[in-house]
Amino acid sequence: MRDLKGGTGIAIACWAVIAALFQMYTSGFGFFEPREQRSIHLLLLMPLAYLLFPARPGRSPQDHPSIADWGLAFLCLLPNIYSYVQANRIKIVGSLMPMSGMPGRGDIEANGRAARDDLELLHMWERVTCTRAGVPMTVIRQRDMSLVKA
Repeated sequence: MRDLKGGTGIAIACWAVIAALFQMYTSGFGFFEPREQRSIHLLLLMPLAYLLFPARPGRSPQDHPSIADWGLAFLCLLPNIYSYVQANRIKIVGSLMPMSGMPGRGDIEANGRAARDDLELLHMWERVTCTRAGVPMTVIRQRDMSLVKA
């Protein structure tokens, strides 16, 4: 871990304190939607990883973040800001998948509800995609192609 001093060290320490206060607040008192809370959590903590830990110990500066560290810290803010700002749009099934007029969409609208969780969303997407491609879902499940494996 870097030994930061001066204004940079104070600024990063303040950032870390804000992150800790946010975590304590949301664990005890406040409530955010899960996607929004995850976005804020990562927004506050990911830059600290780049700023506090050198990319290559022994080669990266130990007393201050390099320009590359600052750049990566800034870049990791962008997807989290996007995820926070677009949380409601991302959550809505219709904006994730253009499903109007597709087989299987009618029963979702008839029930008057959207997907409750990510697994149900995956199953809805799988049903629509398999129907469109003309591939029986049993084939996909038998070959275990519906799961992403590392």
